[in-house]
Amino acid sequence: MEMFEYHDPAGEKSIPYSQRKTVALAEFGPEEWAALREFAAERRYQPSAVILPAADPAPALNIVMEGEVQVEGGGEMNLGPGGIFGISRFLDPALPEVVAATSNGATVLMLTQPGLTRMAAWRPRAGILLLGALGMLLSRQLHDFGRRF
Repeated sequence: MEMFEYHDPAGEKSIPYSQRKTVALAEFGPEEWAALREFAAERRYQPSAVILPAADPAPALNIVMEGEVQVEGGGEMNLGPGGIFGISRFLDPALPEVVAATSNGATVLMLTQPGLTRMAAWRPRAGILLLGALGMLLSRQLHDFGRRF
């Protein structure tokens, strides 16, 4: 199990895979995507399906793999493959859930907190990269709202 690639002093590596990605998951290579799939539940939604609020009692981090998801919660946005939603409630279950739906169908990976704990234990590089991506997304959201801490 290799956590870092020490032979590359710049910390950069090429990512030879065709997985579509957003800036948040740009560091994910094939091994990290495989780890995420191993510890998250894959859900497929029909056109016009409501994804959240889900019947699942535990909050989950949601990653769009295929299709497009419309998310409403303090504003509306459309997320394509690689888009992540449900971050705030995933990190703080006391927060209200966002509303998410798909108009043309979608495939979403849903990672629960126990799933993240298992992934971090068994695939630490994937866990570290995912937490870094979440931190970056939350930082950008705070910046967009004019809050700089």
